[in-house]
Amino acid sequence: MKDFSTQGIQKESLIFAINAGNTLLQLHSGMDIIYALAKDKLQEMFEFLDSINKKQISKDVESSLLSDIEILKRLYNQTSSATLQKFSVHFAPFVNLYDVFLCKEELKELSNIATIASHSMIHRDLYFHIQDSECEIRDSKVYLENVVQQEINIFCYPEGKNDTNLQEFCQKSGYTYALCMS
Repeated sequence: MKDFSTQGIQKESLIFAINAGNTLLQLHSGMDIIYALAKDKLQEMFEFLDSINKKQISKDVESSLLSDIEILKRLYNQTSSATLQKFSVHFAPFVNLYDVFLCKEELKELSNIATIASHSMIHRDLYFHIQDSECEIRDSKVYLENVVQQEINIFCYPEGKNDTNLQEFCQKSGYTYALCMS
């Protein structure tokens, strides 16, 4: 491995926010699946979430793929945990994401040259799914610390969304910093 410290780059200058579920447990969230399948299965994903959520999503006939993905993300982020599991089970066979995310060994190697931050387990909207958020925040820290054998002090909120409850969960879980990026 290249020693970046000899080039004036400090470990603390590089921060990587890791979804522990993707990297360590190979739990790929629907967000991962949405991006991977957007070109081929976008309409089917809309129909799947529409049928379960009993919501009609208005899409502009002239909309672009990017705006459709944003609409689908909003719908996905407001979906229950049970539905998210069904969504992942239904669409996961159509995509191979195992080579996209870091494996444990790569994460350990990365932790030698960069600061590892937690980014939750599966990158869900923690603000909307507050009932699951404390576990997402705490468990991702525990999993990452077990792999890299270093304390994880930084949490990066998925989608940058946070409130006082999420801030309290981060503090209670032992994070020193919680970051919001937009």
